[in-house]
Amino acid sequence: MLGLQPLIYDDRLMYSPSNGILILECPRSIHEIPLSNFRDSVSSVLRNLPYDRYTLHAGVKMNLPFQSPQDGYTATPDLRLYLTSLLAPEVPEIPVLVECGFSQD
Repeated sequence: MLGLQPLIYDDRLMYSPSNGILILECPRSIHEIPLSNFRDSVSSVLRNLPYDRYTLHAGVKMNLPFQSPQDGYTATPDLRLYLTSLLAPEVPEIPVLVECGFSQD
């Protein structure tokens, strides 16, 4: 792995200091629109689910980097569903990661 570190969160700009590699990924609409629609649908379902909102926070984020608490691996999935205990918020559970495999060529 190149050891890339995210620099900003809106576009995907990553830099590997050890290799001097800079990567900029600019998703096109054909890539983002299906995931935006999926995010809106899942968010709507989450709003209507009966669960204790004082102990659990559930949400959907797009293009937000995260770091694995187990091995420190950093990735920026296209979309992730996360569940965070409000009693122990330092370790969110991420049961779903989504990547769009549609070619932009």
